[in-house]
Amino acid sequence: MEKVSLFEILIIVVTLVIFGLISLKRLPLWYLWLFLFTFGLCLIGWELWMSFGLINGDSVHERSNKNNTNNLILMCLGDAIIGVLQVFLAIKICGKDSFKKWNWKAFGVIFLFGIVQNIIVTILLYKQLVNKSISSAPMMPIKMNAPLMVQQPWILQPFLLYPVAMFLINS
Repeated sequence: MEKVSLFEILIIVVTLVIFGLISLKRLPLWYLWLFLFTFGLCLIGWELWMSFGLINGDSVHERSNKNNTNNLILMCLGDAIIGVLQVFLAIKICGKDSFKKWNWKAFGVIFLFGIVQNIIVTILLYKQLVNKSISSAPMMPIKMNAPLMVQQPWILQPFLLYPVAMFLINS
């Protein structure tokens, strides 16, 4: 049986907390739709490809001896949490009005938080990435060394996340 890491437990607990806050109406319902959008974006945009090594890449099982499907679900949940936090922080720093029309400061908060957290994750998972082949994916189109390649989706993600968040918040 596969050992569960503290990181994986944290992802599950935070996901349950977000769903709990939404069900208790402590967070607006649009956070659920934002969570689901981000989960789907990450699933289709890069996690599916990275977990299973679909295009000229090693699967997560080959890189770290983890179950591909379990890893896929956990990583998508983690990425969805980050998407919710990106928008939550932008609202706290820039105000909810910054989601009425394009606001570069709010976009910058979303962008910066996404990049910084992914650099930290990359450092923590460096052993699983160095000298490994990561699959190309729709949001990771440029093949390069793995630690740099995994930054690509977080450069592109804010350009999709921010407009969707604007739509959800204002609907």
